[in-house]
Amino acid sequence: MHPDVVAEQAQPGLAVSGGAALHRAATGLGVSAAMFALVGLVWREGLEGAFPLLLGGSLLWLHESDDRHHTSAALAAGAVALAVVVGVAVLFRHAPTDFSHDVAGAAVGAMAGSQVYAAVTRRA
Repeated sequence: MHPDVVAEQAQPGLAVSGGAALHRAATGLGVSAAMFALVGLVWREGLEGAFPLLLGGSLLWLHESDDRHHTSAALAAGAVALAVVVGVAVLFRHAPTDFSHDVAGAAVGAMAGSQVYAAVTRRA
């Protein structure tokens, strides 16, 4: 094998700090929310399915293949984010739903998921 390939395989990957993970998730959520807001200006009914896609966009920006344990970290982050989002939805089930509630719920889920992602990448 070529020495660069051997060195690349031996590299364990990067650990992600909690702040960096939160920054990635917030960036993904912001980009997703901006795209949905632009869609909502033209097609108001397009905002109805925004909630899971906002969370998905946030988690997609969180994941990088250079991170240590990136696959298991992404799965754990997604599971925790989904659990938190379901909890938020249950708490606010009687509140009128609109785009701002979707963004707020996805933000809480993304915040929790990003910290789990950071914790998994930092384990040995």
